[in-house]
Amino acid sequence: MNWSWTILGSPVGKGRARVFRNKNTGRVHGVTPDRTRNWEAVAVEVFACHWDGAPTKDPVRLDIVAVFPRPRKYTRKKDPPTRIANPCRPDADNCAKSVMDAMQKAGVIRDDSQACAVSITKLYAAIGEGPRVEVTMSQLDPYGYAIGVPRAVNFNEIPF
Repeated sequence: MNWSWTILGSPVGKGRARVFRNKNTGRVHGVTPDRTRNWEAVAVEVFACHWDGAPTKDPVRLDIVAVFPRPRKYTRKKDPPTRIANPCRPDADNCAKSVMDAMQKAGVIRDDSQACAVSITKLYAAIGEGPRVEVTMSQLDPYGYAIGVPRAVNFNEIPF
């Protein structure tokens, strides 16, 4: 089974939580940055709108394409009009963390450790295209293969 979602807006990497100590009680608590919290709230809404039912408990594969706004320096005539690689911040793994945390909060997956295979691609948008995050989730069988996708047969495993 495959599921796909598109989250419109500029991708945001998972920000580092800030830790504070309450002077009155002495308790320590962490606060997620506002930018990360706001993006995750939008992503949770998108995931929840298109997911009905209980969180999946099976291993999954995630294919994430993070499309960032195209910088002005890449809009010259000699630059390609298609999507191009984005080697700048935020880091790809932080973008994946934001997506997986939003999926967990929306009740799509029980825990982000269920993502046994994660592919993330960071790109600048094509000319005329807006920023977005495209997420595809595939259910995996216990051997790590996508369910419903034919796979090559290893003839060494077939007893003759």
